[in-house]
Amino acid sequence: MILRRGIYSQYLESGVKDALHFDATYRDGVNIGTSFITGTRTIEFYFKPDVTTYDGMPTECLMAQYGTTSIRTMSVLIMPTGQIRLFAYKQNGSTYVIYSNAGQYFNAGEWYHVAFTLGSLGGSRMYIDGVLQTDVNLNTDDFQRTGSPFYIGRLGPNVPTLGSNSTIKQLAVWTTERTASDVADDMVRVWTGSESGLKAYFPTNEGSGNTIQDINSVYTGTITTTNTDPNYINSVMWVEAQMQPLQPYQRINFNSEGISNDELSIGTIVNGFRTISFFFTPTIDIDAGTPAMAIGTQDGNTYNVGQMFFWFQNGKLYFLTRYSSGAVQIASDVSSFSANTEYHVSIVINPTSGFRMVLDAVTQSNTNSQTGVKPTNSQPFIFGRNRASWSRPEIKIRNVQIWSNALTNLEIDTYKNQYLPAGTSGLIETYHFKDEQGTTVTGENGNNGTISTSNAGGLTYIDTVMREII
Repeated sequence: MILRRGIYSQYLESGVKDALHFDATYRDGVNIGTSFITGTRTIEFYFKPDVTTYDGMPTECLMAQYGTTSIRTMSVLIMPTGQIRLFAYKQNGSTYVIYSNAGQYFNAGEWYHVAFTLGSLGGSRMYIDGVLQTDVNLNTDDFQRTGSPFYIGRLGPNVPTLGSNSTIKQLAVWTTERTASDVADDMVRVWTGSESGLKAYFPTNEGSGNTIQDINSVYTGTITTTNTDPNYINSVMWVEAQMQPLQPYQRINFNSEGISNDELSIGTIVNGFRTISFFFTPTIDIDAGTPAMAIGTQDGNTYNVGQMFFWFQNGKLYFLTRYSSGAVQIASDVSSFSANTEYHVSIVINPTSGFRMVLDAVTQSNTNSQTGVKPTNSQPFIFGRNRASWSRPEIKIRNVQIWSNALTNLEIDTYKNQYLPAGTSGLIETYHFKDEQGTTVTGENGNNGTISTSNAGGLTYIDTVMREII
C-alpha cells in the first residue's frame, strides 16, 4: 500500500529553492557537526523519495550520527523492506529500533513529514504525516553517545557509500519530547526559533551556496559532495520543494442561519461502541442561560432502550444512553463553551470501570460505573437531530471517530488529530469530512453518512454553507 499524505493543506511559494536533493552516487550530504543530535528528544523533517520505496530495494540513509562502533548515536534508514527505520544506541551500548508500518511504501515525488519522539510520555515513537506508527519502543532516554558528526543525506564517513536518493527540507530538532498533538498540529508550522525546547530549526531556504543555517544562527551545516562540477550544489542539489496542496478537509456546519434543520445521519454504526470522539465548535456562546440544545440523537422524540444522546443544558455538555432499567447520564465539569472555539470530546465505555467523558484531554469528574451498558438501538444516530424540547444545534463538527475498544486518555490525545485510514485496528468507523460535495459523507470503512437540510438552497446550501473547508 502506498502511503499518501492528506492531513493538512500547505501552500509553498513557487520559484524558490527551499530544499536539498541528495544523490547517493556522489555521497551528497550536509554535515551539521559532531554530537549535534546528542541530548535531543524530537527530530522532525520532510522528505521526498526519488523512487517509490518497495520490498527488496537497496538500503538508503536519510540522516545519521554514526561513527565507529563506540561513538555511534543513531541512524534513520530506508530499509530493504521499504520501511523507515530509526536505529539508536544507548550509553551502555544497548540498542533499540522502531520501524514505520509494514507494507506502507513512500511514493516517488510526494512529500512526507517524519517525526521521532523519545521520552516518558510514550517511549520511542515514529510519526508519518502525524500518524503514530504501530512499532513503539519502551526506551525513554534521549539520544545518547557523542563523538560522531551528524549528517543529513548520508550515513557519514564511516560508511561513505550509504547515502540517500531523495529530497529533504525543514529539519527541526528539539531537546523536549513532543506530544502526538504537537506533531500533528504543527507539521506545517514555520518556526521562529524562540519556541521552548527547540534546539535548532533549519528552514533550508538559502537557495544557493554550500551551507545551511539554523534560524538562530547558532548551528551551520556544510554541504558536501564528491561531484566535481563547481555548479553542482547550486544547480542540482538546491531545488524547489514544489509541495502540492494537500487534501483539504471539512467541518460540517449545522444550523448556521438559525432556521435550517441541518442533519447528518451516520446510521446505527454507533451501536456497541466503546469510544466515540469528535471535535465541535459552537457558533454561539453556550452558558447557563442557553436553552437546551442538541448535538445529536438516536430517534429524537421517543425514549427507547439503547438510544444515545449528546446535548447542552445549563451550559454543560451531556451524554446519555438508555438501558432496560434506566439510563446512564454523564456531564462535563465545564459549564460554558465559547463561540468559535474548538473543543474535543470523547465518551469512553470501559468494560471494567464504566463511563467517562474526556474533554480536551481531561477526564470529567461526573462518571458512571455501569459496565454492561452500550448503545444498541435500531434507530440511526443523527448529528443535528433534536428532541421536541431542545433546540437545533448551532455548532460545527469534524473528524468523528468510533472505536470498538475503550481508549486511554493518551490514545485519545494521540489519535484525535489523525485522519486515520480504513482498516485501523479497533476503529469501527471514522468520518474525515473530506473535500466532497453532495449529500454523501464518506466513512473510511464504508459506512457512509447522509447530509440533509430543510434549507431552500438544497444542494447549493449543503456544498457552500454546511461543508466548510478547514
